[in-house]
Amino acid sequence: MKQLLLTACALLICNAMMASGIQLGLSVDKPTYKTYGDQVQLGVQVGDPETFKSEFPSVFDEEPALAPQDEETLKFGILAGFVMSTLGGDFSDQHDYRGSFLLGVYMLYAISANIMLMPELFYIGLGSKWANSSSDGSTRLGYIMLPIMLMYAITANLMVGLGPYIGFLISAKDKGDDFDEDVKDYVKGVDFGLKLGIYYKVSQYLTLGLSYFHGLANVNDFEQSVESYDDFNRAFALTACLSLAALGAR
Repeated sequence: MKQLLLTACALLICNAMMASGIQLGLSVDKPTYKTYGDQVQLGVQVGDPETFKSEFPSVFDEEPALAPQDEETLKFGILAGFVMSTLGGDFSDQHDYRGSFLLGVYMLYAISANIMLMPELFYIGLGSKWANSSSDGSTRLGYIMLPIMLMYAITANLMVGLGPYIGFLISAKDKGDDFDEDVKDYVKGVDFGLKLGIYYKVSQYLTLGLSYFHGLANVNDFEQSVESYDDFNRAFALTACLSLAALGAR
């Protein structure tokens, strides 16, 4: 009789609490308390466990669907890639793409299930091939670059990102068959622009990316010359990102 009264009281409380958005289940198991979002789930040690677990399955789930994935919050690793770069601007028709590389590190921080922040730090070779009436050669610019992209996960394996970058010049040369000149004095020490990227997760260890760099700053510095013209960095990069966090967890 006592158990019947307790069961009846528990059912009345259950109906009242469910009307307020609170789920109540009855079980002989140890009570559990879980909160995700606005949902409050409560287990009470009264009645037959199998009956009430079947009526309130979400209360007793060990892994609720809305549980956060803490292991996915932060990733970091190394990246390497092949770069095709040129210079756009006043004489873009005289510039062609030259091949180079990038090498550095990255971090991926999950703000939510679909939105992430991705800072990178790497060396990248930019510049272009060129030709004029007197000679042909290449301008080779080396930067330490820091892009910070806001990433959006379209699917579990596919992400797109956009964000600003800043680059610090460490070398600048004009090279050809019969000349090799240091032109760092005629190139600005800081470049900035936008980076757009699309990334595909091949496995938990490897992600491949295709990126585009669009420089917004004139790279030429003609303080010692009367004549000036505009050149802007333009580049595409195919990169491979290796997750050190995933390798360390093996």
